Amino acid sequence: MTRKMIKFYSPILLLIALFVGNKSFAQVEDCNPNGSDSALTLRNYSLMHEDVKFKRFDAANEGWLYVFHNAPCFREQTYVDGIEIYGWKYERAKEEPARKALLDTINLIYAQRIKYFGREGYVKGKWGKSLLDLDKKNPEAGMALIEESIKLDGNTIEDNLVVPYFNTLTALEKKNVRSKDDVLKAYERLTEIVDHNIKNPGTSIKLGIYGTSLKIENLAENTFTSKKAEALEEGLVFTLKPSYSSPRYTITNIDSIDITVDKPITEPDGSKIYFVKEAWNVAQENLNNLAAPYLDCSTLASIYTPKFDADPTNVDLMEKILLFLNNAKCTNTDLYFKVSEAYLKLNPDALGYRNLANAYKAKKNYSKALEVYQKAVDNETDDAKKVNDYITMTKIALVNRNVSQVKMYADKALAINPNKGEAYILIGDSYLQAAGGCKDFDASAIYWVVVDQYIKAKAVDSGIAGAANRRIATYSRYFPKKDKAFFLNITEGSTYTLKCYPNLSTKVRFVE
Repeated sequence: MTRKMIKFYSPILLLIALFVGNKSFAQVEDCNPNGSDSALTLRNYSLMHEDVKFKRFDAANEGWLYVFHNAPCFREQTYVDGIEIYGWKYERAKEEPARKALLDTINLIYAQRIKYFGREGYVKGKWGKSLLDLDKKNPEAGMALIEESIKLDGNTIEDNLVVPYFNTLTALEKKNVRSKDDVLKAYERLTEIVDHNIKNPGTSIKLGIYGTSLKIENLAENTFTSKKAEALEEGLVFTLKPSYSSPRYTITNIDSIDITVDKPITEPDGSKIYFVKEAWNVAQENLNNLAAPYLDCSTLASIYTPKFDADPTNVDLMEKILLFLNNAKCTNTDLYFKVSEAYLKLNPDALGYRNLANAYKAKKNYSKALEVYQKAVDNETDDAKKVNDYITMTKIALVNRNVSQVKMYADKALAINPNKGEAYILIGDSYLQAAGGCKDFDASAIYWVVVDQYIKAKAVDSGIAGAANRRIATYSRYFPKKDKAFFLNITEGSTYTLKCYPNLSTKVRFVE
């Protein structure tokens, strides 16, 4: 088969035919998928599609025109390829009349795709995004199509529509073409869609990989340090190579600058961290950033406080308010605490209690935070999450310098998971806090029991070995000296019992 066998229809003739109106299309019910010559249709399509795959758009154009004109219901891929061809032509065109004609063709391709293959909401979403990308002078056309897509498909729209649509909307608001109310209503609807998809991920989850300035340092198996550990968070997934096939690491613990992940890291020390996030989470982050100027905490409070006060038992309304307040980082507001408490009375839920406890913790109301974390534990069925809550409670107790509470919560975590090495590290850290209460020889002997806890930590949990080893190296330097012990008849290797808290017995060791 040579290209000379392909019937050629010029773009001008095609446009004239299409502009005549619906009569220029074959009726859907009468459409013959293969056209009048099935062999010629298949040959034209195959050559055209191959050319598109290799970006040979000029060569693809003839075959595409044949299939589009003679077999419009042959395959939906014809329309996908057509957008690639004419999008390429549009971007290369310099003169305005030619660009307008090509944009008209793109519109007609989308319209005919809907006519023969349906999926109106899905196609209008793609259509609208194409117009936003191509027709910068007329953003309202693309906006209107995406708005129709949202009305038709709701929660099933594609994630890549959310940010371009909302970004354009905020730009139009700045030009006084759209109102602040339009922005707030759109944010509310889009956030509901994003939240639904985060909570109900599909079988195919799209990922995004985003470079950072962070690097891993002092790597030891699956523990490393970072000077900017505050930029990281537990549960964060990252890779050390910007590729979709690279190993993923999940952060399981952050202790000051020490970070522990779920498996040994195979890349070298000094590797750059790349965040790996699901597409809907990225959409929500970008949506929140764009909406930030419109969604300060006082604005949200002024909008939703009257609504909540008028309907204080409406669970759906409460969920919406909490979602928006969380997204806008307004968890330290009176409205957040009021709505959370009301919601949890009607809907006791571990996650809800955990979020509320985090808010009290951020407000440094530690006694209330501990109380609510305990409710999270009481309503939790996942043992791993219970352990994490107890570890968080242990850290709060450590901040409060309440050493007995540290031991209590750490022991509760260990009762569920005896291999939670971080619990032993926190106990060791609390013994450090208690060191000031030890006098004379015990003022240095207490470092024996401190280091004992760090040794236990790495013995039960190799993943935390890096953090444990760094502490061991630091505090072993404060062990008692042999000459001082000699006069007290304390010998290396013997057992010694502290006379101060935590009053533990330990093995005698001396600093070199």
